[in-house]
Amino acid sequence: MLDKPDRIFDRDVEWGNLVTFAARATDRPQLGVVSGRRRQGKTYLLEALTRAMGGLYFGATEATEAESLSLFGEALGAHTGAEVPPRSACRRRSACRTFWRFVVSGAVIEGPVRSGG
Repeated sequence: MLDKPDRIFDRDVEWGNLVTFAARATDRPQLGVVSGRRRQGKTYLLEALTRAMGGLYFGATEATEAESLSLFGEALGAHTGAEVPPRSACRRRSACRTFWRFVVSGAVIEGPVRSGG
């Protein structure tokens, strides 16, 4: 099991559950839901997990679809070193759809990718 970072106090059960989920070997995408009361450290745990596993954490914010895709594309590109469409291209939905088909196919992503909001 992946060691819990020292900066995370307690939360052993939660950490273990997250690591178990993220470390599962699978040939298709998975969706995990982390729920709980506000201000209890859900994002903190997820950010620590993705950092410890060499993955990408992208916190979703309120934005238009095109802006959200652009921001995620930029974060993913920075994480993987992949070429991403410029923001202006995401105003043309076909360019973004092509990029996301490529991403979802697994051609770009290595390691866990988590999105939160």
